[in-house]
Amino acid sequence: MTTAPALTEDFRYRRSEAVILGYEGLWSNNPKDPGGATWKGITLRALSEWRGKLCTAEQLRALSDDEISAIYRVKHWATVRAGELPPGLDLIVFDSSVNQGRRRAGACLQEALGVSIDGAVGPVTLRAVAGVNDLVGLIERVRRSRLAHYRSLDTFPTFGTGWVRRLNGVAQTATLWARRA
Repeated sequence: MTTAPALTEDFRYRRSEAVILGYEGLWSNNPKDPGGATWKGITLRALSEWRGKLCTAEQLRALSDDEISAIYRVKHWATVRAGELPPGLDLIVFDSSVNQGRRRAGACLQEALGVSIDGAVGPVTLRAVAGVNDLVGLIERVRRSRLAHYRSLDTFPTFGTGWVRRLNGVAQTATLWARRA
C-alpha cells in the first residue's frame, strides 16, 4: 500500500494563495471601502508599511506578482502561523488574515477553539489546534466566527454579499482539503 506524500508548507502556501487571489480580483478603490485603494488584496496602506515609505496608487497598481506573494507570505501566512496549521485550517485562517486582518484572523481561530482571545496565534492557540479531533468542525466554527464579525460591520450592507460568497467558497475548499489530509 502506498501513501500520498506529505504536503510541503510551500505547496500549501501556494495553493492557498491561488484560492485567495481568485477571490481578490484586481483594482478596487470604492469610496465606501475603509481599506481604500486595493490591488489584488494589497491596500495602499499595506504597501506603504511593507516598503517603509509612503507609496502612490500608481506604485500599488504596478506591484509585481512576486512582491504580492512576498507580502502575503510574510504579513499574513507567517503572522497567523498558517504553515503550522493542518491543511484546510491553514486556508481559512490565511484568508481571514488577508480579508479581515491578522489580529481578526487570530481572534476568529481562538474563538472557534474556545481559548483566550488576544488575536495572536501563539503556543496556546497551536496546542489547542493540535488537540482538535474534528478539523472539519473547527473550520466550520472559524467560518461562523468570521461571518459574525462581517455582520457586525457598518459596511456589511455594501460588501456583505461578496464577503459571504468568498467566505463560503473558502470554507468549502478548506473542508475538502481537511478531509483529504
